Amino acid sequence: MANHSKLKTKDIFAIAGLVAGFIPLYYQALWIYIRNLFGNQGESVAEFKKYLPPLFRDPHKATFLFLVLCVISIILCVIGIKTTKKSLKVAVITDIFICSLLILLLLFSLM
Repeated sequence: MANHSKLKTKDIFAIAGLVAGFIPLYYQALWIYIRNLFGNQGESVAEFKKYLPPLFRDPHKATFLFLVLCVISIILCVIGIKTTKKSLKVAVITDIFICSLLILLLLFSLM
């Protein structure tokens, strides 16, 4: 019975990691969409800030938040990677890959 409980816990970690990784991915996709809609950088940034919570409207705070979420997502997905469900395992590996790329992109944007 304890083994069944352990597998369920790994599934919960995997799902939590996927949710934590979805947030920065969503905002990155939103930034790309907004950037393509508006002509210059100033208009794009002003429009993008409307979608962020007031606490994170500073670009450095938002970048730091997304970095932390990506790291948390990777950690939770690594813990939950030994799940028994094949489709969940593929989603977890994909999330680890995407969050790793997002970390590199966010670190590059801080320079």
